[in-house]
Amino acid sequence: MPFSRLALIGTTVLALLASAGNVKAASGEAEAGATIIDSLSIVKSADLDIGSIVPSTSVGGVVRIAPEGNAECDAVLTCLTQTTAPARFAVQGNAGYVYAVTLPTVVVMSNGSKEMQVTALTSSTRNGGLLDSDGLDELSVGGSVMIDANQETGQYTGQFHVTVEYN
Repeated sequence: MPFSRLALIGTTVLALLASAGNVKAASGEAEAGATIIDSLSIVKSADLDIGSIVPSTSVGGVVRIAPEGNAECDAVLTCLTQTTAPARFAVQGNAGYVYAVTLPTVVVMSNGSKEMQVTALTSSTRNGGLLDSDGLDELSVGGSVMIDANQETGQYTGQFHVTVEYN
C-alpha cells in the first residue's frame, strides 16, 4: 500500500511538471503620448472703476459693480458718475480648452489713511471659460464696496490678482 501511494504521488508530480510546459504566456503593447499645449496668459485691459460717490452723513451704503457692467448704488449714497466699469482681462491659451478663474475674497483700497474693501467679487466670461477657435476669451470682474457714513474723501486704490488655470 505504501508503494502504490508513493507511485500515485510520483505520477501526479510528473503530470504536473509535464503540463507546466503547456502554459502559454501573453503580452500586450501600448503607446505612450503627450500633447503639449500653450500656457494660459491673462492681461488686464481695464481696471475696476467704482465711480465717484458722495457718502451719507448718517448711514453706510453699498455700490455694486456686476461683471457684465451693471452698477447699483444704494439710495443712501449719491453716485455721481456713469464711468463705473468692471475690471476686464484678455485670456489666451489653447483653442477649445476650458479654464477656471480664481478671485480674491477681498480687495483692500486705501486713500493713504483710510481703507475700504471690495468684497463679493464675481466674474463672467464671454464664452463660459471656453477658449474660442483662436484660443481667446474675455473675462470681467465686478464686486461690492461698502461706503461708510461720512467716508473720508480721497482717491481710494488697491490691487488684486486674478488667476486662470486649465480645468
